[in-house]
Amino acid sequence: MPVPYPQEFRDDVVRVARNREKGVTLAQMAKDFGVHEMTLSKWLRQAAVEDGEEPGVTRSESAENRELKKRIRLLEQENEVLRRAGHSIAVLFRFYAKAIHRSQERSNEQIQRALDAAEHDA
Repeated sequence: MPVPYPQEFRDDVVRVARNREKGVTLAQMAKDFGVHEMTLSKWLRQAAVEDGEEPGVTRSESAENRELKKRIRLLEQENEVLRRAGHSIAVLFRFYAKAIHRSQERSNEQIQRALDAAEHDA
């Protein structure tokens, strides 16, 4: 992948291209600056968007969208971890609730046997 041109260079080329004399084509301008004609055309289109002359997404909006998408991916991952953890906790809770219930049933049975034995002895 080619190294991108510095933003300052792009801005200078766009400024010169916008102020070119009549009869000078984009192809000539691109050749003079050593860039492809399509590259210069894209820079001009993006500059028009940045200046509000044409509809489109500005560089700052594009950067913000990238950051927001990263944040959404992170939050989705965190949500999945919490969902799995919540499921694990629910399973453990049910296990311990059953164990406590069985323990209480055994205690109740022991108390009842002790009461029965006390009645029988009395």
